Amino acid sequence: MDLEQWCQIDEAIHVAATDEEYKKFAGINNNEKLIERLAELTLYNSEIFINTFSNPRTLVLGSIEDIAYSKTKKLELELHNTRNTKIISSVHQFNDSYVNWSTWRQFNSLEKNHLDRKEVFDEFITKTKFISSIVESRFSLTKQVYEEYQSIREDIIIHQNNISPLSGYLENERNQLFDYLLQSFVIIFIIVHTFVYSSCYLRQYNITFF
Repeated sequence: MDLEQWCQIDEAIHVAATDEEYKKFAGINNNEKLIERLAELTLYNSEIFINTFSNPRTLVLGSIEDIAYSKTKKLELELHNTRNTKIISSVHQFNDSYVNWSTWRQFNSLEKNHLDRKEVFDEFITKTKFISSIVESRFSLTKQVYEEYQSIREDIIIHQNNISPLSGYLENERNQLFDYLLQSFVIIFIIVHTFVYSSCYLRQYNITFF
C-alpha cells in the first residue's frame, strides 16, 4: 500500500464516521454499533500508517491522535449517553422535555430569566459527579496511548520532549496556521502584483476611467 492509497481509505472511513457521529450528537437516529466499528477501522488503518510510513509528520501525529480517539470511543459514547440521562434539570424544560446536557445551550439562548439559567447551570455542576470517572478514564487512556507510541517511534519527540496529546495538537494547529498564512500571503501578493501591472499598463497607453 502506498501513501495515496492509505489516504483514500482513511478519508472514506473518516467521512463515514463523521456522518454517523453527527447523527448521534444531533439526536438523529443512528447506529452506535456502526460508530464503534468505524472507530475500530480507524484504529487499524492508523496503526498501518505508524508501522509503514515515517512522513509526513502531520499524518504521524494525526494517526497517533486517531488511535487514542478510537481506543477511547466507547468511553466517549458512554460519556455522551450519561450526560444526557444523568445531567438533567429537575425543574426546567425545553421543547416539552427537561433540559439536559445537549439542550441547555438552546435553553440558555431562549430563556430570558437569568435566575432560571443560573439554576440549571448550578444543578448541572452538582451532577458532574456522574461523569467525572468517565472523563478521568478517557484522559488516562489517551495519555497511555501517547506514551506507548512515544516508546515505539522515537522520531516523534517535540523539541527533545516527549509527545503528549497537547503538544501534538498544538504542533498540528501551528502547522495549519502557517499554511493558512502562507496561502493568504500568496493571494495578497497576486492581487497586489495584478493591480500594479494593470496600473502600469493603463498609464502606458494613457487609459483612464474618469
